[in-house]
Amino acid sequence: MPKTKLQRVIFALFMSFMMVFGMESYNHIINSGSFEWRLFYIPILELIGLMVTVITLETFIGGKVSRKLAFLFINPQKSRPLIVILSVQVTMVLIMCPMMSLVASIVFKNGLNGNLIMIWIKTIVINFPIALLWQICVAGPIVRFVVSRIPF
Repeated sequence: MPKTKLQRVIFALFMSFMMVFGMESYNHIINSGSFEWRLFYIPILELIGLMVTVITLETFIGGKVSRKLAFLFINPQKSRPLIVILSVQVTMVLIMCPMMSLVASIVFKNGLNGNLIMIWIKTIVINFPIALLWQICVAGPIVRFVVSRIPF
């Protein structure tokens, strides 16, 4: 877990990149119905725009709510670090996935022109399992490893 302000900034930037890249790649694969290298290409403006959205939502809502929720179930001072990390990861996905699925439903799925609630629910159902697995098994470990190796 990041300890300094600089570590927190680098952690947030790298984590938002990893989650946006992973989830956008996944959604491109789902939408195309195939698995090809070209589907991992994400336009830079889309990537940056989504990263800004993720960081904004996490800073003002997701981070605060997820930690409060996680710490309802565990005591961070008495629990093992792995339990604290996993608890925060799970609650972060519980909070962020519905918020980012709403953004995706509006921006990418024309949700304002149709039945937004149903499009949003379907988007959550499609994205939540992968967001949780990606966060716990790929993005979280990689980002924590890299940030912990940067001398500050």
